Amino acid sequence: MFSSKIQHSIYILALSLSMAGCGGNASTQAPSSQIVARVNGKDISVHQLNNQLGRVPVVDGANIEEVRKQALEQLVVQELLIQQALALKLDRDPKIMLALEAARRDVLSQAYLERAVATAAAPQQTLSASEVSKFYQDNPALFSQRRIYDYREVSIKQPFEKRDELMQVIEAATTIDEVEKWLATAGIAYQAKDQITPAEQLPMEMLKGFAAMSNDEVALFNASNELRLVYLKDSTSQPISEAIAKPLIERYLGANRYQQNAEQEIGRLKAQAKIEYLGSGQALGKTADVPLPAVSDERDVIEKGAAGLR
Repeated sequence: MFSSKIQHSIYILALSLSMAGCGGNASTQAPSSQIVARVNGKDISVHQLNNQLGRVPVVDGANIEEVRKQALEQLVVQELLIQQALALKLDRDPKIMLALEAARRDVLSQAYLERAVATAAAPQQTLSASEVSKFYQDNPALFSQRRIYDYREVSIKQPFEKRDELMQVIEAATTIDEVEKWLATAGIAYQAKDQITPAEQLPMEMLKGFAAMSNDEVALFNASNELRLVYLKDSTSQPISEAIAKPLIERYLGANRYQQNAEQEIGRLKAQAKIEYLGSGQALGKTADVPLPAVSDERDVIEKGAAGLR
């Protein structure tokens, strides 16, 4: 399987090929003052460079001029690759054509949804102080009672045989080592690891359980695909004040509002549209709701739960 970095590069190449096939030579379209490089007669504009810079995370204290040089070099190399791809007519390869169309669909659907959601949210973009304060008060485990947890976790994929026996072993055990020994003897595959994790990096569905635990206590977390047995060895109180948490909460609630508006817009469009599922699509069209398109980096805040509040 491709790494995410390689997949991203392929996506950008496919999108660049698509754009290359949509217009003529940029040298006939941009003033010379806006050209930052020329590769075999093909211009690279300052707008392309600025767009590339927008894709690169800049670390505090980084040499901005060096970052610009690297971004420009990336565009030059990309242009060389695109020219070779076009010379080989790769943009006519059926697989590449599908990738180009997929890239185009991704960009257009994302662009519309972001614009529609931004317009819908315009009258209520600013979160009130009471909303932020309420979230702070409603989530003490993340803020006022925040802890750093030192624990051992035993994870077992579900479903598995001898589940009832395992529950009895857990009830009778005095240490988590006894449970691990029983699992090994019973031939049940599991993973055990020691971890030190702050509250905000725990999944939301587990955080409440962790917050209720005392040191030297065992808790069982049951998910549809995994059973997690946690032994809390130690924990350290490290609360976060509301003033410090405020920008984090605003980011989280803003992303949550964004997602809700996006869901409403998609629901509105589906309600107004005539959608037909044909052939093999008839069965597929009856499946459960699918995730929204990745419309914003803020989506990560929602999908990762409390981990987004770092």
